[in-house]
Amino acid sequence: MLVSLLWIILLRFISAIMIWFSLVAFVGLSGFGAYYTLNKYLTLRKSVDNSTMSRAEFEYTTEVSRYTELETTWLILFIITVTIFVVCLLVLIFLRKRINIAIALIGQASKAVGDIMSTLIFPVVPYLLQLIFLALFCVVGVLLASAGKTEYRIMCSEDG
Repeated sequence: MLVSLLWIILLRFISAIMIWFSLVAFVGLSGFGAYYTLNKYLTLRKSVDNSTMSRAEFEYTTEVSRYTELETTWLILFIITVTIFVVCLLVLIFLRKRINIAIALIGQASKAVGDIMSTLIFPVVPYLLQLIFLALFCVVGVLLASAGKTEYRIMCSEDG
């Protein structure tokens, strides 16, 4: 919550720099992810002890380290990261004019939010209500868990 508040305040002053940095950083990180996954794939492919498993030999397991030892995993991750990288790079290249228009709109919107500071305080109210609800949920859960086993007794006899 504090990070988002800081982000909104910084958008008022340096919105263009922050947005372009975010977009370029995302493209750069996805490019690095593509390089890393390709490097791991090629390393595992060149290793002598790593053999490609057939479908009959493959076992599903919950250990992530088992999947990271397979070259097929890294090939699939490489294809996914390259696809994300290419799509984001093409969007960044071909839609830069529209991104500049969006940056101008975001700059104006952040100035409007800065003029009405109560819009920054309002999200605190639902957050506090959620915390109260969570505390109430925990209290009721503890009470129900400590209730124990129910016993049924007849207190009065019917003879009376």
